Amino acid sequence: MKRLFYMLLLAGAISMLGACVTAEEEVAAVVDTPPVQDVETPELPELPEPEAEPESVLEPEDETEVDLEDGDVTYEEEAVEEEPETNDAPDAEYALVGTWTWMGSPYYVLEADGQGTMVEMPIRWWSLNGVFSFCSTPSLCGTTCIAPTEWYYELEGDELLLTSTLIPDMSFTYNRR
Repeated sequence: MKRLFYMLLLAGAISMLGACVTAEEEVAAVVDTPPVQDVETPELPELPEPEAEPESVLEPEDETEVDLEDGDVTYEEEAVEEEPETNDAPDAEYALVGTWTWMGSPYYVLEADGQGTMVEMPIRWWSLNGVFSFCSTPSLCGTTCIAPTEWYYELEGDELLLTSTLIPDMSFTYNRR
C-alpha cells in the first residue's frame, strides 16, 4: 500500500515538472519572437475650422405655438423646475424655520430662505408633503440637489420628529430652541 502511495506521489511530481518545462518552453518561445516592425502612419490633412457654429437641429431656440385659426404665434418661455423652498401649506410655510437641538446642542438651524446648517455644516433645505429634505452639498449642487437626504417629519409644539424614508423605525426627536 505504501508503495502504491509513493508511486502516485512520484507520478504527480513528474507531471508537475512536465508542466513547468512546458510553461518555460512557452515563455522562451515568446521571448525569442522577433520584434514587431514599426509602421509609419501617414499624416492626415488638417481640416479647416468652421466659420460659424451650426444651429442645433434637436433643440429649437424658442418654443412657439401657432394658433391655426388666427395664425397668431405665441412664444412660450422655457419652464425651469426648481425645488420648492416652502413648506406644505401657507399656514405651515415657516413651521420648520428655527434652531432645532438634539441632546441640548444645535443640530439644525433652518432659515426662511431655504439656507441653513446641520451641525454647523451648510445645507439647503425644503419641505413638501410631510417630507423634510435637505442638500448637504449646496456648494457642489447649486440650485438642484443631486441626491437629497429626505425624512418624514411631524411637528408637535416645539418637538420635531424626523423618521427615515429609507430605514424603517429609524427616527429622531429634536427640540426647538
